[in-house]
Amino acid sequence: MTTRDDEFIITRRVLHLGNLLINSQQDEFDKFSLTFVQAEALFFFDKIKGARAIDLKEHLNISHQAARSIVDRLCKKEYLHRKTSSEDARAKQIYLTPSGQAACDELKQLGLSDGQRLLKQINAKERQQILSLLKKMIANVQ
Repeated sequence: MTTRDDEFIITRRVLHLGNLLINSQQDEFDKFSLTFVQAEALFFFDKIKGARAIDLKEHLNISHQAARSIVDRLCKKEYLHRKTSSEDARAKQIYLTPSGQAACDELKQLGLSDGQRLLKQINAKERQQILSLLKKMIANVQ
């Protein structure tokens, strides 16, 4: 098997795994009328309270317009709200609403159970290796 074959197979396996995980969570996303990317945005604003759309743009590696559109949709669904920054009146900080926090918490629980299932037969050393390799792979494509 050539390096090129390895690259192709690994890429296809990573994509397949991602699709399996997204599909396993799709019912939960549908329950909250969320897309995968919108759920990722909720997780981001849960972790970094008061972040801005530009921060989401950098985190998801998307355009500023796409980040603002995601925030707008989540505000309309009442999962997020904007607040003018006390340091810069032009900046809008973004926070989860109570319903956004509830959705985020429930989706995290689902993610934990998927994670437990995914890593069931993988020991701590292997988990660290996987995490290290995934970080490198993500850095390579960013």
